[in-house]
Amino acid sequence: MPETQQQELGYKLKRICDEVERMSNQDVAKLDLTFVQGTILLFLFEKGGTCAQCEVERYLGISHPAVGGILRRMEQKKLIRCAFDAKDKRVKNVYLTPAGEALYPQVVAIRHEADRKLNHVLTEEQSAQLHRLLDLLYDHLFE
Repeated sequence: MPETQQQELGYKLKRICDEVERMSNQDVAKLDLTFVQGTILLFLFEKGGTCAQCEVERYLGISHPAVGGILRRMEQKKLIRCAFDAKDKRVKNVYLTPAGEALYPQVVAIRHEADRKLNHVLTEEQSAQLHRLLDLLYDHLFE
């Protein structure tokens, strides 16, 4: 049983996540992006350049109004465009623009570098074990 908050798993995971986000925000700021905006660009690219806004909300695990604000700022930067679905006006689609697509290699490189910074202290076996344990926790919490 942990004796102090600093020994609790949730506390450690939160601190690690906060630091990874801080480092990533520093790196993507050079591209005039935030960590979340970079995540959305990668998600859209993986989805073939388009998806419904509700898919972005589910992927990020954040609310409709919060995602709407992020997407509006990305639209102002001409990285994406949003439009209601022609067949179902209740669905708002998000489309990657050529400017958004152009950032893909840089955002991927930044993510790979962040991953390298995290993994450099682990052996391959430790990294694989950590991934298995995190997958187990993730599946338990989100599936």
